[in-house]
Amino acid sequence: MDDTGEEEGSTSLFSFHHSELCFFSVLFFQHKDAYQVILDGVKGGTKEKRLAAQFIPKFFKHFPELADSAINAQLDLCEDEDVSIRRQAIKELPQFATGENLPRVADILTQLLQTDDSAEFNLVNNALLSIFKMDAKGKATLFLNCSS
Repeated sequence: MDDTGEEEGSTSLFSFHHSELCFFSVLFFQHKDAYQVILDGVKGGTKEKRLAAQFIPKFFKHFPELADSAINAQLDLCEDEDVSIRRQAIKELPQFATGENLPRVADILTQLLQTDDSAEFNLVNNALLSIFKMDAKGKATLFLNCSS
């Protein structure tokens, strides 16, 4: 037996590269409450917010019942004081642009175009372009929403 309590030669989830990510992935897929903890991370410190900005969109599709909460949480991050958190959150917004969420995400991105920060503006512009590329059928809806 080794220090971790595992028998030598046995395989442990934690012995793999990126083991923590694998552990959290399994946890998120199995437990809605774990995803809610990530959503609540937007109220935490800088490190929690950065993780939330990455993990909220990553697992968004697995929790459709929390879609509104997830989009709202990501939107909160898009308005954060820390520019790196804002940029990360904006960059991930296209992952929420599926189905009935497409017009809402397009609207959010259109509002974010008003930024004075040129790097942020470019991220928003790229996010809008990626939505166009993702959903050809939704282009007309997006154009209508953006022009109104």
